[in-house]
Amino acid sequence: MRLLMCSIAVLCATGHAFAASFHIDPVAGSNASGDGSAERPWRSLRHVFDAGLIETRNWPTYPYQTGMPLVTVNAGAPVRAGDTIWLHAGDHGDLAIEHAYNTAPITLAAAPGETPRVRTLLIRSAQHWTVRGLAISPSFGGQYETTTIVEAVDHNWFGPTWDVELADLDVHSVDDASSWGPAEWVGLASSGVEIGGDRVRLSDSRIRNVRFGIVVTGQDAGVRRNIVDGFSADGIRASGIAASTNTTASRTI
Repeated sequence: MRLLMCSIAVLCATGHAFAASFHIDPVAGSNASGDGSAERPWRSLRHVFDAGLIETRNWPTYPYQTGMPLVTVNAGAPVRAGDTIWLHAGDHGDLAIEHAYNTAPITLAAAPGETPRVRTLLIRSAQHWTVRGLAISPSFGGQYETTTIVEAVDHNWFGPTWDVELADLDVHSVDDASSWGPAEWVGLASSGVEIGGDRVRLSDSRIRNVRFGIVVTGQDAGVRRNIVDGFSADGIRASGIAASTNTTASRTI
């Protein structure tokens, strides 16, 4: 009876009986002919969103208003709540997760033994996403521009963000800032992580060579076991109601 009830609980939470795995490979993948399998991976996460390949939920209309019900979008799509999308080595560009409220977490993670490279990560107007194991820097691919490298934030038109897990990330402006002087640390360094949504967890990550390290304005955040290594403004700034434990910061300038 216990086993049966657990199976029913998983089915109700994720929308299908067994969690599935999908693959994105920016080198060997194809958006035209890929199906997300290990043998035929997709090429980009942007395609997965644009092609409606994720069954998720969103608000029925905009602007978002408190009390709105979430409605299912892309019903029957292959990727669903509880699934994992593996990112393979290579440059994935700017990743944006928006307008996607899941009933259970969808995990976006580095494929085992690989380190995918991402320029920036934006999670906005979304729920139940886990992102793990990525190297994230605006110095990857293309021209460097000063920015906030990782954001998990609300939007006043498209809606709030909550229940996000960020783990084992390597977030940096540039890999080696040893040649920087005061002007570069102030004018060139990007900021690391901005947490504006509620119940966002950032753990086991390294944020380095940045302007601001971690900025928290969301409620009930958890910032644990991170290292902020090299910053020119604030290592950690928390103005929301946040729990911050075992996170260390060291200033370079």
